[in-house]
Amino acid sequence: MTAVDHVKRGDNGPILTYLLNADLTGWTVTLLARRAPDVAPAWQKTGTPTVANGVTTASFTLTSVETASAGVWLVEVEAINGATRLTWPSEGYGRLVIEADLT
Repeated sequence: MTAVDHVKRGDNGPILTYLLNADLTGWTVTLLARRAPDVAPAWQKTGTPTVANGVTTASFTLTSVETASAGVWLVEVEAINGATRLTWPSEGYGRLVIEADLT
């Protein structure tokens, strides 16, 4: 998972892609985002997992709803299969920076 991703506020269609060191065939992957110090995620996005050579690429296409608020967001990817849950990164959080427009 990359440490920091950048998108522009209000963009419709940016794709965030993360490499996850696991074969997640048949799993559901979700990107969760929240602002500190909030406790609950402000939004979540189900992604599309693609597996090749035992490594999963999880892609999430954002809409203008997810990119509406400029600022720094804490993000993590959660994979669920039945009662099993895995989370990336395993320590801390990734960052999504939504940049404000100049106008």
